[in-house]
Amino acid sequence: MQPRSVCSIILFISVLVFPVMSNANEDAFFNEAKLLIENNESDRALELLETHMDDYAGLPKYDYLVGQAALKAKKPNLAIFALERLSLTKPDFYNARFLLGRAYLDAGELEQANREFNLILNSSNKESLREASKRYINTINNLKATALYAANVTLTLGVGHDSNANSATDNPEYNGLPLSAESVETKSMVTKAILAGSFSYALNRRFRLSAQSQFFKFDYADASFVNTKGAVFAMGVRHAGSKTNSQSLNASYQHVLVDDLLNSKQLASTASHYHILSDSFSVRATMRGAQVEHREEYKIRNFRTVNGGLQLYNFQKTKEKDSITSSFSLIGGIEKPIFSNSLFGRKYATALAGIVLGSNTQKASISTDLSYTYSRYDKRFGGINRNDKSVSLSTKLNLKPHKKWTITPSFRVMRTRSPIDLFNYDKVQLMFLVSRQLV
Repeated sequence: MQPRSVCSIILFISVLVFPVMSNANEDAFFNEAKLLIENNESDRALELLETHMDDYAGLPKYDYLVGQAALKAKKPNLAIFALERLSLTKPDFYNARFLLGRAYLDAGELEQANREFNLILNSSNKESLREASKRYINTINNLKATALYAANVTLTLGVGHDSNANSATDNPEYNGLPLSAESVETKSMVTKAILAGSFSYALNRRFRLSAQSQFFKFDYADASFVNTKGAVFAMGVRHAGSKTNSQSLNASYQHVLVDDLLNSKQLASTASHYHILSDSFSVRATMRGAQVEHREEYKIRNFRTVNGGLQLYNFQKTKEKDSITSSFSLIGGIEKPIFSNSLFGRKYATALAGIVLGSNTQKASISTDLSYTYSRYDKRFGGINRNDKSVSLSTKLNLKPHKKWTITPSFRVMRTRSPIDLFNYDKVQLMFLVSRQLV
């Protein structure tokens, strides 16, 4: 056989076989990406799809898979980009338009999402898509109403045990003198009842008014000078500067009676700035000032307190179902008595680390906080400089078996150490709270 004939045969076979091999590779690629999405490995699917972007971008099959993976990976903007491109080339592909509506909804673009779902409702013959679109349209209408105003009233009841309900020393004497009952550690069952409400109203796209109140707050323990009843009211305004930052200003008033002997009132104002640094980090700066008045029959102890600090948040996702939010706070403050002879003026600083593990179903979350507080008092106590140090660890589990019910068991352990024995104490508290949303 002539060499030219052999080359011709090889070339002919290559022309026949190469497209078949290319199609096989292409099918294997798309099948692998589809399988990853179905197995809830959307991040891996996106990585795979991005490696062939130059080859397949604009191809309907490719854009649809990118839209699916990005939507599951909580990247709605990427999903919108791919699905909008697909809708331009195949406007009657209603499955893609449905995903596009969901991506708009996840991105907070309610009008665009509503447009896509209404298009499906008016044009698609697929009943399942039409019914699903109706549900999303109802969701959007509810979100629009909530975006304008929202109201909530909740009743919380709780019971628990406190190893040191009055946060006092376990030593019944100080410098050889017996201490009164309220100054000695008392173990007790504790009960709690709170009726609380909140209301917010949007003035426009950037400003929202809000009000919160604990109409009635009651805490009871079988210990001296700890049983409280009272109320709290706060109102404020929030300004959304952009998608990455917001500011708020609040004023609050609190009135509490302790054992019907101590009448305590507090007027406070708080200003904060919240800024999103990236997809994973945000920071909040807060400044608060308050004036407190304590009146116990013939005793009066009034003081002012100012504090401020920074809080850094880190957000992470795990296996598409759970989210982890970790935070670190550093707060410093000062309390100044109005009467200069008070022993209770102090400067203090608190470092707090917290972590919250929550389910995207919003039916369960668990949070843990660890804090350290250092307080330096202005006046000497019995000739001794008082510098107190407190460490606290708390864990709380939130369970939501029903949209109107929340069950919250919690645990807290606290230790305070002072150069003055009178102020040394330990505390372990267990609580079980049940909340019912009334409105």
